[in-house]
Amino acid sequence: MRNIIIYVSLIFFFSSCSAVFEKSIAEKSIDIYIPADSFKTKLYNQQFYWEKVTGATSYRLQIVSPNFNSATIQRFILDTITSTNSITVQLNPGEYEWRLRAQNGGSETAYFTRKLFIQETTFNERPMGMKSPALNSISFKSSISFEWYAVTGAQNYTIEIDTLIGNFTNPMVTTVDFSQLSAYSVLQKRGSYKWRMFADSAGIKSMYSYTGKIDFRLDTTRLSKPDMNAINVSQNPDLVWNKPGNGLLNDEYRYELYLFNSLNSSDLVTDYPQSTPNRMPIIISNGETKQLLGLTRGKTYYWAIKAIDQYGNESQLTSKRKFTVSS
Repeated sequence: MRNIIIYVSLIFFFSSCSAVFEKSIAEKSIDIYIPADSFKTKLYNQQFYWEKVTGATSYRLQIVSPNFNSATIQRFILDTITSTNSITVQLNPGEYEWRLRAQNGGSETAYFTRKLFIQETTFNERPMGMKSPALNSISFKSSISFEWYAVTGAQNYTIEIDTLIGNFTNPMVTTVDFSQLSAYSVLQKRGSYKWRMFADSAGIKSMYSYTGKIDFRLDTTRLSKPDMNAINVSQNPDLVWNKPGNGLLNDEYRYELYLFNSLNSSDLVTDYPQSTPNRMPIIISNGETKQLLGLTRGKTYYWAIKAIDQYGNESQLTSKRKFTVSS
C-alpha cells in the first residue's frame, strides 16, 4: 500500500513539475501574417497564418460575428485549439472579429484581436480552393485523390483531367455532388497530365482552381533471384524478377538488364556477352527471367533491372543486387 502511495505521489509531482519548469510565454506577442487587420476580401475560404511562438505548444483561435462586445455579439463562429501555426476556415459574407493566443501547459499570451470583412460575391466569382493533390505531383497509382474546400452555394464539383498538350476541350471528367469534398479519378494509362476543378450551381461555374500537373509513373520491379549476397552461384545463373508493382490491364513490358562490376553505376561489365563488348544493357522483350551464360568463376557481380511499358514509360532502375559465382 505504501508503494502505491509513493507511486501516485510521484505521478502528481512530475505532472506539476512540467507546468513549473515550462517557461512562461505570458509576455510574448504573436506576429500575425494574414489576414491583415480590417481586411476586406471576396474569398470565403480564409487562411489564418502566424509566426510560431517559442515555448508555445498550441494556439487558440476564436471567431465571432460581428465582434467580441458582449452586447452586440450575434454568433460564435469558431473556438478551436491547434498545434500548427496555420488554419483555413470557410466564412460566409459578413463582419467578423477574431482573436488568437499562444499557450502551453502553464501559461498563455494575451489575445491578439483583428477585424475581418467577407464581401458578397456572385457564384462565378467564387474561387475553387484545393487541398490536394499538389500543384506538381508524382503518382505510382492510377487512382488519384482529390480534396478541396467547400464553395458556398455549390450543387456539384467537377474534376477535369487532360493531356499536357490538350486544352480541356475533351477532358476526362469526374463529377460529384455538393456533399462530397473529396473524390478519386482513375487514369487509364501512364504519362503526364494536367487537371483543374470547378464548382457548379444551376449551370453557373465558379472560378477554376489552379491547373495542376500529375506524372503517373511506372513503378520499379522487384528482384527475386539470386538472393542478395548469394554465393556459390552457377556460372549460368537464371536472374528472376517481378513485374512492376503498379501494373495496368493489358500492360506489356520489356526490360533492360544491367550487370556491374561494383556498386558504381558507371562500372558496367564489358565482357558479357563476350562476343560483343560494351553491350549493356541486355534487352529482354518477353518474360521476367534471363539466363546468363559463362560468368567468371569466383567473381562478384551486381545486377539491376529497368522496366519499360508499351508506351515508352520507364521505371527507375532497381537497387543493385550482389551475387558471387562459385569458384
